[in-house]
Amino acid sequence: MNLEIIVVIILFFLSRFLFLATYPHFYDSPEYLKLAQENNLSIALQKSHESIHPIYLLLIQFANKFIPISFVSAFFGLLTFIGFYLLIKQVFNKQTAILSLIPLIFFPHLWLIQTNIMHESVDHFFLIFALLFFDYFLVNKKLINIIVSFVFILFALINFSGNFIWMPVFLGLFVFRKYKKQDDYSN
Repeated sequence: MNLEIIVVIILFFLSRFLFLATYPHFYDSPEYLKLAQENNLSIALQKSHESIHPIYLLLIQFANKFIPISFVSAFFGLLTFIGFYLLIKQVFNKQTAILSLIPLIFFPHLWLIQTNIMHESVDHFFLIFALLFFDYFLVNKKLINIIVSFVFILFALINFSGNFIWMPVFLGLFVFRKYKKQDDYSN
């Protein structure tokens, strides 16, 4: 790993993990905190509002026993950050990937969802890794990559059905790769 990526990851780490919310400030955060303290996942799912985020609820119930539940958002934000880097590096190049990370560190919406008790960070993780493995499949045609991509998509949709709105991005990546391959052959 080179110095640039280490510096960017340290910036991300400092900007998220030092600012974890100790109190639920936004949107549905108070409800999630209450549901995290529920001893039974089934009851928590029944008490949750529509739309239910079952994977997130499972994660925060488990995390609540050991760490502040806002850590779940920051941890999945970090994993997403790394996955995004790998995806952009695979599709474009290393320099573009590193430069693409910088706005993600300072984007206010991402900072809010990755330092508070919110499910979106987990959703982003599933979607970015689904795209990453889908791109691996497009490049190397290995069946395992499309299966892993499908599992991540499935988890994203189970956690929040609204993630379906991102499915055209997969088509866009497919089209991009198709034309990029044709362009590579013509050169």
